[in-house]
Amino acid sequence: MTIPAGTSRSAGNGFRPNGRQICAGALGLVTLIFLLQNRERVSVHVLGFEANLPIWGVLGLVLATGIAIGYLLAGRRQRRRRSAARRV
Repeated sequence: MTIPAGTSRSAGNGFRPNGRQICAGALGLVTLIFLLQNRERVSVHVLGFEANLPIWGVLGLVLATGIAIGYLLAGRRQRRRRSAARRV
């Protein structure tokens, strides 16, 4: 069987997201809508510093901090699993 130039065998199959990807996309969309709807400015006090930021900026920083913490803890969990597997 010959495949015409510029096409592939999987043509027409397209991208099929799994449940996790759909859930992540829905949460991302809801988060984006929430951030865009909350544009008022608020005063934020952290460790003696004060900043006057829009709510979406504060929420974005909190989201980024949460993602970073999750990433760091996931790496720690993977290292623990590897070391436990080596002991067995």
